[in-house]
Amino acid sequence: MELVYASDKVMSQCTDLKAAKKLLSGDAFFSIDVKSIADPWRIILQPLDNDKQPFDPCNIDEIAQTVKIIGIIEVSKHYE
Repeated sequence: MELVYASDKVMSQCTDLKAAKKLLSGDAFFSIDVKSIADPWRIILQPLDNDKQPFDPCNIDEIAQTVKIIGIIEVSKHYE
């Protein structure tokens, strides 16, 4: 699977712990917990088509087997 970052800033947040502590704003489709459900940090993801565009509509049950590119939209503290 290929990871596509929305920007250099988002890439930095995903690869550098200090940068990950800064909050971003942005739209999202899915999120995963960074460490555990009790930890406040989450990575916001968006499935992208082969042209690196968001699926429209984004019916995960229909696209799950075909998604090969994930856009990382933001890293955020979801309780703030």
